[in-house]
Amino acid sequence: MLQSFERTRLWQRTLAECENDLVSRERAALRHAYLQFRETVEPLAGEISQSMPMFTDHSINHIDALWDVASIICGDDVELNPAESFVLGGSFLMHDIGMGLVAYPGGIDELRKDPSFEDTYLTIISRLEKEEEKIDDALKEQAQEEALVAILRSRHAKRAERLIGELFQLPNRQGFYLLQDAQLRQAYGPLIGSIAHSHWWDADQLPIKFGQIRGSLADYPAEWQVDPLKIACILRLADAAHIDSRRAPTFLHAFRNPVGPSREHWDFQQRLMRPRRVGDRLEYTSTDHFTSEQAGAWWLAYETIKMIDNELRRVDALCADIGRTRFAARSVAGADSPARFAKYVPTDEWEPIDASLRVSNVPSLVATLGGRALYGSENIAPLRELIANAADATRARQIMHGGSDAVVNVILQQDDAEGESFTLEVRDQGIGMDSGTLVAALTDFGRSFWQSGDMVAQYPGLLAKGYRSTGRFGIGFYAVFMAAEDVTVRSLKYFDPPDQTYVLEFRKGLQARPVLRNAELDEQLRFGGTVISAKLKKNPLDVEEGILWDYELGDLEKTLTVSEVLRLRIARLCALADVDIAVQGPADASPVRVVRANDWKFLSNTELYDRLHPSEFEQVHRMGSSRERTRSLFATYAQPILDSSGETIGRAMVDADPMDVSTDLMHNYYVRYSGASVYVGGFEANNLRGLVGVMTGEPIRADRSEAYPYANHTDLARWIGTQRELIALCNEKSLGSLPAASVARYFNDPADHLSCGTLQIGSLALANMEEWASNLDQIVLADSTAAMVFGQDDGKCKIVSYWNGQEIELPNNVLLTEQYIESYVPIQPRFDYSSDPDSTILFQWMEGQHWYFYSKWAVMSTPRYIFKAISKAWGVPIAEVLNNAHTRGYGATGEAEFELRTKSGDIGGRARALVINRPQGARCERFEVEDAFGTIRAT
Repeated sequence: MLQSFERTRLWQRTLAECENDLVSRERAALRHAYLQFRETVEPLAGEISQSMPMFTDHSINHIDALWDVASIICGDDVELNPAESFVLGGSFLMHDIGMGLVAYPGGIDELRKDPSFEDTYLTIISRLEKEEEKIDDALKEQAQEEALVAILRSRHAKRAERLIGELFQLPNRQGFYLLQDAQLRQAYGPLIGSIAHSHWWDADQLPIKFGQIRGSLADYPAEWQVDPLKIACILRLADAAHIDSRRAPTFLHAFRNPVGPSREHWDFQQRLMRPRRVGDRLEYTSTDHFTSEQAGAWWLAYETIKMIDNELRRVDALCADIGRTRFAARSVAGADSPARFAKYVPTDEWEPIDASLRVSNVPSLVATLGGRALYGSENIAPLRELIANAADATRARQIMHGGSDAVVNVILQQDDAEGESFTLEVRDQGIGMDSGTLVAALTDFGRSFWQSGDMVAQYPGLLAKGYRSTGRFGIGFYAVFMAAEDVTVRSLKYFDPPDQTYVLEFRKGLQARPVLRNAELDEQLRFGGTVISAKLKKNPLDVEEGILWDYELGDLEKTLTVSEVLRLRIARLCALADVDIAVQGPADASPVRVVRANDWKFLSNTELYDRLHPSEFEQVHRMGSSRERTRSLFATYAQPILDSSGETIGRAMVDADPMDVSTDLMHNYYVRYSGASVYVGGFEANNLRGLVGVMTGEPIRADRSEAYPYANHTDLARWIGTQRELIALCNEKSLGSLPAASVARYFNDPADHLSCGTLQIGSLALANMEEWASNLDQIVLADSTAAMVFGQDDGKCKIVSYWNGQEIELPNNVLLTEQYIESYVPIQPRFDYSSDPDSTILFQWMEGQHWYFYSKWAVMSTPRYIFKAISKAWGVPIAEVLNNAHTRGYGATGEAEFELRTKSGDIGGRARALVINRPQGARCERFEVEDAFGTIRAT
């Protein structure tokens, strides 16, 4: 009985027995060799399901079906002789064999040694970290399995090329080959392997690799020449087009029970009928309608149909262009429209309207999301993003190829005597880019090369060696168009000769297509790296729009040169860079290194402070401590912040000045030029209150305006212990004592002697909170951001409405408190407060309330200690204090805001507030606490 493939037109016309066959001996030799070849490969193909159980069928059934699909695609015009048919059949047999673990003598251990395995695993872990709250052992095992599958899939085609020539051994040590005929294996084995590999290539590579027709074997008919290009085209088209139910049999589907994306592949393929050719188009029909629950599978079918249609059209264009016979099937019916495809593969009571996200005006979107709308008034953002990209490329080169003398140069040239035309240039000696990478990396908005599979393929082992990019969102380069329209990028891939330098030109910003060309002789780079040149629209110090201007500068641009401002701003912007940074302004004869790689870890406290807060900027800071006093405190009290391994991930002190208790003290919104910054990849992101110094971290937002420090709660709780001496020197009236206390208390140092808020008579030390609360039947905790608090010579306070400037007089039961701990230290992950029953009750109660705090975590700072003091003063549990509290100031959902009155009784402002009444009589049971670590629910 004939096998299914032996009944196909291709087989019957080439390798089947024929009557009156003048070449029956040669034909029979090829036929028997193929059948033996198939018999040997069959068990190997069956093993693929063991390695990839979720994938659709790759067994011998799929291989046999390719003869049928190829027959449909070829039609009658494409002729194959028996030798070509044998090579085609051999490529059918070999093309997927590399997907099975049995194809690798070393098994899983061999795959784990693949240079890309660790990178692939880390990429999957990175994805899971975004999807899951916690990466446990089960998820790590899942990532390992996904990585193995990914490596098998990426290597299988290349592996297929080698397998046909490998000697396998039986248990008795007898060796054998997959193709046992030695003459055919020597003549056609390498070609079969190469064609099998080619189904994974881009179609444009086929004529380059397979343009030469091969002659026949000496003892075979002369006309049995082999056209590798034709065979490679048939293989890729047949493999792509085989998506019918033979690929996903119903019973096999039930046995494997695939999940996730694999399930949708199975769901649609098991419903598709064998394709037929109508004219020059393939038609796919289905056995049943797709319900709305199966919409995902239907859309995947449509996307697959479009893929097949694209392959058919590309191969057809290729054959037409080079004068080869064109295949009978040249497109797929319904591929151009979901509605038309639904006529062949119908839906059930839902309309296949393509509502997928699309962008009509790409330049407008890029300009909006990658420019001013994203970065706002952060004028220096384009410069930061260009330097960060250059540092990423430099670090990649150092890790891949070694060497340490790699500098990122920032060059600002003045192009005219009037000082109105400037060119910014950022140069690196990094990994460089070839033409394909240059275009893909800089024209695909939102796609980060460093997070892509292309990066893993080009630079296997880079992630495993510890590489982490600063750029993560694929949008940083576009920030340059905030400051320039004429932008030129030159790049040379490391180790490539200079004549491989490519240039990408943006001549009209984002309003015209960029131009890619080979570099002219005088544009060529001698060594690997990238140079970005941008003609600035404005003078760098132009008020509001200059790339170096900032409100912090005030009038300094009138007294400092462009070169001086460039040096000072870059030094601070790149203060924690792990590559060398050099700058050259218009007045500089040569570049000057302002940052050495990771030198911030070794600078003295004074040197680090001067980099962050240069003395040249001192004149713009008029309120708060003098720069010299803060600098002196930082020199004495700043301490490294260490992670659990002892690695330095920051250096800071609490932002408190024990010597400054002056009468211009503002407890809110006071201006200081110290502060601490979180640096992402070595570059300044956002500023933190309550600290002075630097911390390394990772971005929360694409514009880096918010970032999480790498330091977790445990790291900072350990560090706060180094700040106790400074905290002890302060009192409740010291400048910065409120934010300093908030930071300390968040990390479990109560700082009793420091303020917990402001009364009309002045600051209230936490140590005095219990005594104050014990004499009151009602306490109002008002949001301090509604008013500004100034100290006075008599020790009292002057409280002024933030909204209208009127002086406020607080009742004696009102305490203004600060709660915005997020602006001090946005920690991730958070501390586990379950070890403290009172804190657990507070936090869980707050999660269910419309509270006046900006962050639910704020309750774990000063408010935690306030509630503990009230609880102790009134002699009731914290849960009962909460039962008798209600909020003010949540619009239609709650009571009106608490009114702040002037001395004359007029309304001087309003504040969100929490009003707490002393419990009367028996314990109130409006809240029930299950246990010390349980939940709190309304009853």
